[in-house]
Amino acid sequence: MDGSAIADLIPWADVGLTGLVSIGVVMILTGRLVPRSTVQEMRHERDARLSDLRAAYDASEEARRIQGEQLGELLETSRTNAELLEGLRQGHDPGGRQ
Repeated sequence: MDGSAIADLIPWADVGLTGLVSIGVVMILTGRLVPRSTVQEMRHERDARLSDLRAAYDASEEARRIQGEQLGELLETSRTNAELLEGLRQGHDPGGRQ
């Protein structure tokens, strides 16, 4: 059962002050009710982790962009070398004449 279904089963009018305090203590002990400062600290830590992850993602994307540019340049160089070698092979006469 979820929390709202359990809350519907409790007769709130008959709980009284002692019951409400007991519920509050149980919620504090189980971690369902925490101080605002704790929540703000958790949010601050989460935001710090997110900013670190964003920075790492941006650095990774920059490295990927640079790698793509370098691969393009290498591909162009290899095509040039292949054309040069093909031209040398076609221009070479096995009898020693060119």
